[in-house]
Amino acid sequence: MLKKVIKFFRDCTIFAIVLSISFSNVPFYSLTKALDSYIASKNIVDRTWHLSQDENVVDKFASFRNMLEKVRVYEAQAAISFVGSNKASGTNAAYNLSLTALTGGIASSPTEGDIVVAVNAIANVADGNPGVGTAGYAELVDIYRSDTYDNNLSVSYKVMGVTPDTVVSCNPSSGGTIASDCVVMVFRGVDTGTPIDVTTTTATAGNSEDVNCPAITPVTSGAIVLCAGGAGGLSVDQATPTEPAGYSGSTFIQTDPGNSGAAVASYKLWAGGAEDPAAYVMDLGTASANSWNAATLALRPLPPPDTTPPTPTQMTFLTAPANDSTTQISMTADTATDADTPPVEYFFTLDNTNCGANAGTGGTSSAWQAGTGYGDSGLTANKCYGYTVKARDSAG
Repeated sequence: MLKKVIKFFRDCTIFAIVLSISFSNVPFYSLTKALDSYIASKNIVDRTWHLSQDENVVDKFASFRNMLEKVRVYEAQAAISFVGSNKASGTNAAYNLSLTALTGGIASSPTEGDIVVAVNAIANVADGNPGVGTAGYAELVDIYRSDTYDNNLSVSYKVMGVTPDTVVSCNPSSGGTIASDCVVMVFRGVDTGTPIDVTTTTATAGNSEDVNCPAITPVTSGAIVLCAGGAGGLSVDQATPTEPAGYSGSTFIQTDPGNSGAAVASYKLWAGGAEDPAAYVMDLGTASANSWNAATLALRPLPPPDTTPPTPTQMTFLTAPANDSTTQISMTADTATDADTPPVEYFFTLDNTNCGANAGTGGTSSAWQAGTGYGDSGLTANKCYGYTVKARDSAG
């Protein structure tokens, strides 16, 4: 009995101690001391204090966000977009293909800087003159394949100017029963200085109408591979040619005025390595009498905008502003360099902010100039004038 009484009081005592600790500040103080020890060991307080003293913290985070947004903008600018396509046909008279009724892309007509690729296929019975009559086009391909039903192919391009063309004039065939077919594809975001990434490849074949564009290996990331071709045959027996797998924007026209013909084009974003499009599947009558020509070209995207300023990024003076006379102050900036987008220009800014009540009048800032030296004249004697200098490259 005594043991039971002792055990009962012992259990009650333990329960009371646990209860008192639970409702006291002991756990709080214990945890706080442990946390204080960790903060001290990691120097968190000092680091937080220094961060609080940096008045530019918000600006730095905002700048970082802006930088990410700019990166996304630059990525968008660097990508080639498909504006749209159109098609037309004729026979032995030149005919117009409209550039203001494009379909399948992001716009119905081209704007300045867009590139128009024109494909003209003629089912002549001899080596003819395919192409376009509109001025300003550069012809990449002019090839011919002979068979019972011959085919001529021309591929040309033009970068649109301030006032883009509204039509393309396509060349005619040599007779009223011979097909001339024309398609255009328009792209935006192509490098207008070097629009063709690598040498265009070509292929021809007889006894077939299945246009088979040859392999090409672009060198610039983001390039667009364009497969274009033409075929000649007896008749149009398949309503819709089947484009190579993975290719988009399929644009084609097939006509049969007697000697039938077809022009086809489609594109694909280059994924790296050699790109070898599969053949179109077409039917222009008896295959053994037919022929085709094909060209594969690569369009180079615009390079990303230059975001690197000239070096040094914080411009200083090689020779600080100093009096030449009582009315002129001259200065020389450090020479800045920019390997990506030269040349560098300099701008000297009149800034009397720190002159106080003794600030002079009559001083002027320079314009952007190629030279590193600047002299400001027409000043007032015994007055204060301040200057700063900055530099920019050809990208601004």
